[in-house]
Parts: sequence; structure tokens; C-alpha cells
Amino acid sequence: MASRHPGLAAQSAGLREVGVKAHETLTQQEIATATSAVFDLASGYPQIQVPDYMREVHAAETIIRKSLSFSPLWTPADQGITDEHLESSLAVLLNLRHESYHYLGVTFSGGVALDRALAAALAMSTDRGGDTDEAQVHVVTTSPSIDIMKLLLLERRLLDIHLVENRLGRIGGLDANAMITEIETIGGNGSRSRPIVLLTSPENPTGEVWSAGDLALIAEVCWRHGGVLILDHSFLQAGVHDADDVPPAWQVLPPDADWIALWDTGKTFGLNEDKLGFLVCGSESAGRYVKEALNVIQFGVSRRMKLLFAELFAEAVRNNYVQHLRNICRANLEAVAQVCGTGSMQMRATHAGSLVMVGLGPNRYSDEEIRLRLLRNGIGVIAGRVFFHTAWRPTNLIRLALARVPGYFAQGLSRLVEVVETTGVRDAGRLLRGPREEPMSAQLCE
Repeated sequence: MASRHPGLAAQSAGLREVGVKAHETLTQQEIATATSAVFDLASGYPQIQVPDYMREVHAAETIIRKSLSFSPLWTPADQGITDEHLESSLAVLLNLRHESYHYLGVTFSGGVALDRALAAALAMSTDRGGDTDEAQVHVVTTSPSIDIMKLLLLERRLLDIHLVENRLGRIGGLDANAMITEIETIGGNGSRSRPIVLLTSPENPTGEVWSAGDLALIAEVCWRHGGVLILDHSFLQAGVHDADDVPPAWQVLPPDADWIALWDTGKTFGLNEDKLGFLVCGSESAGRYVKEALNVIQFGVSRRMKLLFAELFAEAVRNNYVQHLRNICRANLEAVAQVCGTGSMQMRATHAGSLVMVGLGPNRYSDEEIRLRLLRNGIGVIAGRVFFHTAWRPTNLIRLALARVPGYFAQGLSRLVEVVETTGVRDAGRLLRGPREEPMSAQLCE
């Protein structure tokens, strides 16, 4: 089922409490958590103990010295070696063969990478359409999905946005046939420009994964109509899944085709905003447009970040860091499953990624009302409604982040259950008082 740009107006939360307020976007909710909660179960970035080998890399004198060197001590050859080392280390981490792509772009973060991928795809689409009229550009994406995609698209106000509601009998079920039908419909409208198809795998927040077969089919239809495929793989290395569970674009799609795949360090390496975003481009044309889009906003990215992550990637592979993160996420997912098996909340099955959706149970307050209640009690979560972008917008789900120190996660989860289970049901449109709200200790277990 698809919906074409149905207003996408933000809904009023309907509840204001002392000290907190309703926030409509994912980032705003994460900021509210970071600035007021003791237990942050909201942010999708890992908050786990940084291994000693990563701390040593972070403080390495060699990296500091190289990052602060100038000509003649730092030469173009030195810069080339740095870039090559970063690309080769990333290739090993992501199993990215050199012959499987044409160009690798580097930028400041995953959000910037997505923005630049959209800018490149838009330029490709309008140029091929024989004019520069953005109103001719059709973008097909999914709901539910992370709201930054919707927000970046709405900044480009003349785009015609098509939202495929992926249900298949369950929230977030990926429907390749619905996606293909929507692309075919656009292609039959006689548009002079080409479609842009924007997918995420694993999906945020549902953890759904596009299969290799579905990706290939969607891509083939997209390219048949002269389109560009963007695939966000932010959680490719982060979460409960095994390495082979999520097929990346560079292992499924031909290297000479118009696709742009995104990956960023932030969802895998929790380093308090030290991060990079990467754009892997299939065709020479996609690479050229991405390079031009990046050059609009940056001369380059921090040399220190390039040096740092080249070494971190190598150390992560050497020490099997991804498996370490996977074990943590799986342990915390099991804790959620146990809690939901004994109370009124229901855990939605997640196949990949480091996030999980939890249903609040019948007769409970809405996701936003519960989120605010939890925040007032020192617990940060994300209201599920921010991921739904059409008239079909469930309001009984919250999202929890699994990449946390297990002891810390267990404490926060226990407190969350206490608040939710004692909040009760609706009573004349007001929240029941619930548990006594005492100041929470900032002393957290590891």
C-alpha cells in the first residue's frame, strides 16, 4: 500500500508535564534523553565500555602527530597513503571488494552521507530528465522508517514523495511487490525525470532486512525506468544479527549500475560523536555526482578521523569487536523478551540491528504520553509514532536501544517496567499518578 505525500503533518502529543515537553522528531527525543535521563535507552548509538585496544588507538601519539602536521612535513603522498589505508581497512571490515564499486566518498556522519546521496541522486535524475525541474522527481521510500529520510525529503519541497506502507500482516514487514508496483506506476506516468528509490536495511526501527532477491528485483525495476537506488546500511555491523543475515548492496548489485550505499561508524563504534559517514557508489556516473555533491559542502574531513578510524577498523577486525557488540545486543534483547513474557508489554520480533520495538499493551496511554512519563522518571525511550509517515500511524509502540552495558540496561529496563505497569489505564483523559517519583541515583553499574 502506498501513500503520496499525505501532508506528513506532525501530530500533537496531547500531554504536557512539568519539566518535559513533547518532541516530534527522533533527534529531538534523543536530545531530550541525553540532557535529562539517567537511563538512556533512546539513542541508537552504542553506549558500552570502549575496549582498551580502542582507547590506545584513540590516544596514540602517532595519530596526534600526523593529524597536526603541515607541509613540508606532510606531503600529498602522505595524504594518499592515509586515504588508501582508510579505504582498505574499511573494505576488510565490511567485506567490500574493490571491484564491486567505483567510488568511495567520505563525509562527517551518516546523516550528512544521506543528505549528499539525495543531492547526488536528485542531480542525476533531473539532468537525465532533460531539465532541472525538481517537481518532476519522484522519490519512493518506506513507512515505517527513520524520520530523517522524510525530513530531508521535505526540505526539498518540490519532490513528489511516495511512501510504501510495509505491512504484510505485521508492522514493518517489507513488501517488495508493493515497492515495485509503485515504481512501475511512476514510470508509466510519462515523467521526464527518473525515480529515486530510498531503502534501509536493516530497517530502523523494525530490524527488517531486504533479502538479496528482493533488492535485485527492486533495483532492476528502478534502473529500467532510469532511476537511482539509495540503500542505507547504517546498522549493517551493529546488532543481534549474524554477518550473513544482511546482504549489502556491494554484494548483490552490479558494480556498473546506479546505486549509492551508505554506512557510518556511529551505530557500531560508540565514541561520543567521533564518527565518519561513507558513500559507496556502483557506477562511474553515481560516483561523479556524489563527489560533486560532497565538494559543495566540504574540502575534506578531519585527517585525525581518517587516521583514527583506519586503525580502529583494523583493531576491530583483529579483536572481533562486532561479535562483542552482537553478544551485548543479544543479551539485552533476551532481557526484553523475558520482561515482555511476564507483563502486559509485547516485544516485536527483530531480525537485525541494535533496536527493538515494544508494544505498550491494551488500554495503556499512547507512546508519546508514556515516553514523557518515563522521561520524568529518568528513563529515555523513543515514541514509535515518529517512524510512521502516513495516516496509518500506530501510537502504542516505543523503541529501545540494545547497545548498552547489560547491567545498566537491566536497571533501566526494570525501572521502565515499573513505570509502565503502574501507570495504569486511562482515567478521564489523565495519567494516574503511578509510582512515587523520587530523584534517581546517577551511580550506574557496569
